[in-house]
Amino acid sequence: MQLMAEQCSSISCSDLQTNIRKMIRKDYPDSSIQETFEHTQEELNKFAIDGQHFEYSYYENQLGGYRWFFVCSKCHTKVNKLFLPPQHFEGYERLYLCKSCHHLKNESVIKANNNLYKTVLKPQRKLRAIEKKLEVGHLRPEKIKELLDEYESIERAMRETPEYRLYLFKKKRNLNV
Repeated sequence: MQLMAEQCSSISCSDLQTNIRKMIRKDYPDSSIQETFEHTQEELNKFAIDGQHFEYSYYENQLGGYRWFFVCSKCHTKVNKLFLPPQHFEGYERLYLCKSCHHLKNESVIKANNNLYKTVLKPQRKLRAIEKKLEVGHLRPEKIKELLDEYESIERAMRETPEYRLYLFKKKRNLNV
């Protein structure tokens, strides 16, 4: 069975950078761009998970800030995300590495030609994304209407497929979906 990226733990350099930037704004509100860069570099160097430290690379963006990347410890490629396979999957290194080094693919790539994926699982993912947007709130009434209309349209189209009916049948009876 092919291990998918979604089955792995992952860390995102952009998420890490965002959290560090929030901390820097709070602790050093009047930092210059250079000082922010130095504080970010310092915090990134402190970051480790289960004793694994990470190497970083960056480039200066057009607005004068910096965009950071992990450098995969195995292939030395710059990436935004590193992945750690679950323990029960044998044959995978227990390190955070890039997708290529772990030979990972996204579920959508593996299941692209699967009708169940196209007609049920992918639309369900879209529905969850819409639900999250609506839960956050602070949306204009027009945007709420647009999202609700899209939700109903996806749900209606999904319900009309035989794959969805079979999916519900199997799920209700705890059969392998």
